[in-house]
Amino acid sequence: MNRLLSVCAIFAGLLVLTAAISAPAAPSVQVYANRLELHRGDDFQIWVSAENPDQEVAVDFYLILRTPDGTYLFWPSFTTTPEWFTVTLPAQFRLDPTMLFEMQVAEASPLGTYTWYGVLTRAGETTIFGSYGQVSVNVVSAGEPLAAFATANPMRGTAPLTVNFHGDATGGMAPYKFYWDFESDGTFESQGQDVQHVYESPGMFEAVLAVVDAGGTEADDYLTINVSARMTVEVVADPDSGNAPLHVSFMAIVKGGFEPYTYEWDFQGDGKVDDTTRAPEFTYTTEGRYYCTALARDSRGQMAWDIATITVDSPQAPPGMVLVPAGEFTMGSTENGTMSDETPVHQVWLDSYYIDRYPVTNSQYREFVLDTGNPEPAFWDDDNLNQPDQPVVGISQQEAEVYCLWAGKTLPTEAQWEKAAKGPTSRMFPWGDSLPNYGDLWFANLHQKDAAADADGFQYTSPVGYYNGLNPGTGDGKSPYGCYDMAGNVWEYCSDWYASDYYQASPYRNPTGPELGTIKVIRGGSYDSPTWDIRSSRRNWRAPDDWDQFVGFRCAAPAPAASDMYGEN
Repeated sequence: MNRLLSVCAIFAGLLVLTAAISAPAAPSVQVYANRLELHRGDDFQIWVSAENPDQEVAVDFYLILRTPDGTYLFWPSFTTTPEWFTVTLPAQFRLDPTMLFEMQVAEASPLGTYTWYGVLTRAGETTIFGSYGQVSVNVVSAGEPLAAFATANPMRGTAPLTVNFHGDATGGMAPYKFYWDFESDGTFESQGQDVQHVYESPGMFEAVLAVVDAGGTEADDYLTINVSARMTVEVVADPDSGNAPLHVSFMAIVKGGFEPYTYEWDFQGDGKVDDTTRAPEFTYTTEGRYYCTALARDSRGQMAWDIATITVDSPQAPPGMVLVPAGEFTMGSTENGTMSDETPVHQVWLDSYYIDRYPVTNSQYREFVLDTGNPEPAFWDDDNLNQPDQPVVGISQQEAEVYCLWAGKTLPTEAQWEKAAKGPTSRMFPWGDSLPNYGDLWFANLHQKDAAADADGFQYTSPVGYYNGLNPGTGDGKSPYGCYDMAGNVWEYCSDWYASDYYQASPYRNPTGPELGTIKVIRGGSYDSPTWDIRSSRRNWRAPDDWDQFVGFRCAAPAPAASDMYGEN
């Protein structure tokens, strides 16, 4: 015991003098602690690593403790335990490899700094041999336990996402150190209280903040970072082409971003929002190329859009007919000299329909007569009017309706006839606003005042479709929808009763004329009509049972509406 006290006294003196005895190839000791800040009752570990290069020199090992009041306590190889600590000693002391001491702070231990020294002496001597090692630990009041707090901004977004992290800590023993594992992969990529990280790829990431205080205590906090792929939207249209009316089912497929999504659809590229659902439907009634745009927004305001091209062709009209698409047109006229029954000018909406490209010919009417036994027209014995490709005349409006019924069609309404003749605009004639005899070209078969009756090529009716720009001396007299002979040649019966004031009360949508009357509407003028009478807006009439050589007809038929073809939307 006296020798041990001498070692302690000598060691204390060496500390005061800050001198150590060392020699070449002398042994050395290193001392470590796994925690530098402790509370009463805490477990901790002391490692002692000693190296003795000269194995022929026997040494003694001493573990010396300096208490907070400056007292030095020691024990030799596993023989004594200080009253302040409970120590589990190794089963056998060896200088090599490292020795581990399992320790626990006693509940009665004074607060303060404890320093452990590892010392070697030559066997049986009291002089320190070689260099010593030391480590200090602090026993502090328990206080609040260490807690870590992590925040991030933003915590969700689109890749690449730059996130700013901030760490805080309470309790434990300051100062603190902050370590960051951004993807919870066990690797701490950054150190500091305020750090930044860029997430290059989409995914759900758990960011870990590890706070270590001055005593070596660790506390963790966790954050979930939601990184989405860049938002995209794809428009799927089924079908994306076809004949009018074309019913299209749309679907917006959104990837990336953050749910929920909202949608805005512009089906016709007119800048109007037509629908706000994910999978709308729309019917295109008019031929053309349309650019349908879908704009999608996610819950964070990110936007993406896509455009689908929809190609709508004219429907396959029945043989000999053309399609007049649904829509609005201007009915009536305000030209100088306009008849009062052509006013007021008003807008009319018509559903889509088919109408014959040409007036019904003698040849077509003959098939009807042979099939049904109905009477022959009045002028079939007149070679000026009875040629197969001339329009049939000499029949009444009632007989024309019977023919249409036989053909599975109807007479056109007055509004249908006028729209087919001039289109959606207010042109004077089917071909435009130029006169029927523009230059050396004739666009219609009509009466020529002060000129030879056949200056336009014919004294009586002409073959249907003759004024097509291909026959000598003709211009192309077809209407915007492809109808011929809607100016001149023969007046044409309509299904409406005539009333001079009907335009004052005509409905906007699909007008059909007065409910009752005594005379029927005829339109278009004849080969015996002056220029003014072959205007597209000119109205005239005949009794339904009357007939003459100036009036014929053409048929119409309804085009299938989208609801008929596909069911109600």
